[in-house]
Amino acid sequence: MNKVGGIAYAIVAVLALMLFIDSYENPFYYFYDHSSSSTGMFAFGLAATAFATIGPIAFSLYCWRLANRVRLRWAVHLLFLPCACAMFFASAWVLESASAQPPWADDHAIELLGVAFLLLAFTLLVHAGAMIFEIVAAIRRPRGNPS
Repeated sequence: MNKVGGIAYAIVAVLALMLFIDSYENPFYYFYDHSSSSTGMFAFGLAATAFATIGPIAFSLYCWRLANRVRLRWAVHLLFLPCACAMFFASAWVLESASAQPPWADDHAIELLGVAFLLLAFTLLVHAGAMIFEIVAAIRRPRGNPS
């Protein structure tokens, strides 16, 4: 993926933020008021939200660079799928531990992870499509003469 792919990810991120922009500021205030013990937990939860939002995109761009360097490109895209999901769920777990109540029990906490989930879904679709494309290309690629 080249600079055009990075720009496409930026556009999708801005569109996802615009989708949640009306309700994205209030959850941070609510989370600040209801963080489990101190403002340190608020910073911890804010870092988890940022990691869940920006992490899959940054990891995706890294995987695209890596895929251009290796022979089995489809394997890089295949490994991206569970790793990106693990990043998202780890961030949700950190947000849960920083919150006084579970994120899924509160609409405000769910709004914090809404943009992150949209961006995760987008990157998963991109890499699943790239993996399918690379597998089909590898199957159709002519083999060298084995003799």
